[in-house]
Amino acid sequence: MRSLCPTARTPGQRVQALTVRSLVRQNRDQDVAGREWFFCASPECDIVYFAADGTTLDKRDLDVRVGIKAENPPHTVCYCFGHTEESIQDEIRKTGRSTAFDSITERVKAGECSCEVLNPKGTCCLGDVREVAREALGRHGADQPGLADDCCAASAPVLEALAGHSCCSLPTGEKNKGIEDE
Repeated sequence: MRSLCPTARTPGQRVQALTVRSLVRQNRDQDVAGREWFFCASPECDIVYFAADGTTLDKRDLDVRVGIKAENPPHTVCYCFGHTEESIQDEIRKTGRSTAFDSITERVKAGECSCEVLNPKGTCCLGDVREVAREALGRHGADQPGLADDCCAASAPVLEALAGHSCCSLPTGEKNKGIEDE
């Protein structure tokens, strides 16, 4: 089932109720159960989650600051390990490369991530981290091998680290359901 954000009018990305329940403020917790939730990825929209029945949860309803929705820095892209757009860009500006992707991969390999309950998208952040790093590298005229076009089509060590992880363990048609047409 595809659903459009009632404000942004863009397709939402399906999110587990576990993710929503983990991040919603206690006063809105009763609204979570029994609904199929979608994440609105539009930066201009205050709605973070919406359900087909019209129920919405916006930035103020969550206990976490949603980086993509934040007007001012920091803009978190990795909620498990604290990487922000700004920290990745700063590292690239100073060193010409980013260690965030490899660092996150190693920590995922060690079983230290909790994307399903910390990331508002409810998925692995590696795709978002890769995109931020690639944009910053492009602005600085640098190129960094190892930043695959798709975190799920990455090198063997990355795939090994992500085995069983929600972003890469679903069949291809499911992992990006709701965002492939954005």
